[in-house]
Amino acid sequence: MAIPKPVPTASFFSKALWFALHRPGRVWAQVRTLRTFWVTRQLFRLFPAPGIRLERNARIQRYGSLMAEAPGARIAIGEHTLVFEKAVVEAYGQGSIEVGADSILSDVRLYSRGRVRIGKRFLGSWGLFLQDFSPHPSDATRRGLQSEWACRHFAPSWATPSDKDLAKLEWDFSPGTIEIGDNVWVGAQCVVLKNVKIGDGCIVAAGSVVTGGDYPPHSLIAGNPARVIRELSSKN
Repeated sequence: MAIPKPVPTASFFSKALWFALHRPGRVWAQVRTLRTFWVTRQLFRLFPAPGIRLERNARIQRYGSLMAEAPGARIAIGEHTLVFEKAVVEAYGQGSIEVGADSILSDVRLYSRGRVRIGKRFLGSWGLFLQDFSPHPSDATRRGLQSEWACRHFAPSWATPSDKDLAKLEWDFSPGTIEIGDNVWVGAQCVVLKNVKIGDGCIVAAGSVVTGGDYPPHSLIAGNPARVIRELSSKN
């Protein structure tokens, strides 16, 4: 005889028993989630990462998700924020990343050499990419030199010394800024590039490419390149 689904007021034991019988995969996934968050918390306590500040109850599922290049880069994660294991948050040079309280970073790739500021209660969906600098030259010849040097010096390598006898391209990454207000939801597979300002309460529709510009508060933003579709009602 099937056990009926427990009501919200049911005991913890009743809920756990129902999930164990009807959704065993979810139970083991939850156990793993608890374990990985706990282990990462202990790692940050034992081995504080330079340039990274975690506010009260900020929870990181994977220690390697956060990286601030010494000595100048900085990352700050706000109170109660969740950073899941597929997230990658990295700051280089003098880059600065600030994520507000009660935010969720799931499958997010966030890279900074300038300044990224994300407000409170941010919802970052799957496949989100944010970058506040230009990683490669637009000139094909210079871009080719950059790629050649990177490939020749990548480790591991079994190249000869002459293979590595190349001049490194000194590239100006031209860092900019990304500013995202409070209560913003950015949908799946979105790209947000440098010199973008997204106001409070905005929604960025799935698949959008948000390039330089100022997007007013409470806007629905969509498209490639993204534009304001309409104003959002606070009741929606």
